[in-house]
Amino acid sequence: MTVHDVDDRASPLVSVVMNCRNGERFVRETIDSVLRQTMRDWELVFWDNRSRDGTAAIVKSFNDPRIRYLLSDSDDTLGKARSRALAVATGRWVAFLDSDDIWHPDFLERQLAVLEQTGASLVYSNAISFYPDGREQLHSKNKGSEIEELDYRRLALDYDICISATVFERRVLSELSYLVDPELMAAEEADLFIRIASRHRTVFNPAVLSRYRVHASSDTWTNSENFIQDGKRMMQTFEKLGLDPTVIRDGILEVAYWTAAMSSWIRRDGARARQHLSEIRGRPLRRKVLFCLTFFPYGLVSPLLRLAGKRAF
Repeated sequence: MTVHDVDDRASPLVSVVMNCRNGERFVRETIDSVLRQTMRDWELVFWDNRSRDGTAAIVKSFNDPRIRYLLSDSDDTLGKARSRALAVATGRWVAFLDSDDIWHPDFLERQLAVLEQTGASLVYSNAISFYPDGREQLHSKNKGSEIEELDYRRLALDYDICISATVFERRVLSELSYLVDPELMAAEEADLFIRIASRHRTVFNPAVLSRYRVHASSDTWTNSENFIQDGKRMMQTFEKLGLDPTVIRDGILEVAYWTAAMSSWIRRDGARARQHLSEIRGRPLRRKVLFCLTFFPYGLVSPLLRLAGKRAF
């Protein structure tokens, strides 16, 4: 591991944790959004998971001692990489920011204000999901306009956390039996946040404070079937921890099957998409409509999906 850092300063108020692999396309814009924060007391823990492009050179080009560049000594799963990055964070609060997302300039300031106001240990704000063709939509659609407290069951059943919209208290990590499950490939942050919410006050901030980039090359779409395996593993883990595993089956795992179905359809494998749809229990009308649509090429149907405001590439 190599470190580009100033190590002898006092611990910052917030540790911004950014995991990355081959992120040269968007990482400069993402780091710029951290540098523009109105709340200046932060460190950026940039964990490079063996990038083979120009990521390292871009990060090191920023002349700011608050930016810590760490190169992993092994090629890890995202779950393990997040856990290793968390282990070196030193701030009282931790904020995740994926290397292709963007914060509004007052993200940290306003999130910390909500944490102070509510006494919560975890807050997530609303976000804008934006697409390569310029479309935008609200990430958390099923919430009101007021700050809202959520228990872990409700969070799991209607999971709508954008990882780049979260801030949580670092001390709560010491109370967990593990930081991030290294075996999880795609839902590692959902597992972490739901476990935090099972023990600590968690609130939703309706303010739109970050921008979540949706693109076909993201892990959500290229490795969508990993979400299914992760959901099944989370059910087993939650049962062992004495938490309700059914909320994972009816929430996280349902979303995983939807995502995998869409991803398969986009990649011209309608049969595989229909196989995933057959595992879904809820929303029967929507499931039947999508089942029928998968018999047609995605490219023919996607313009109609866009017009209807659905996630489509």
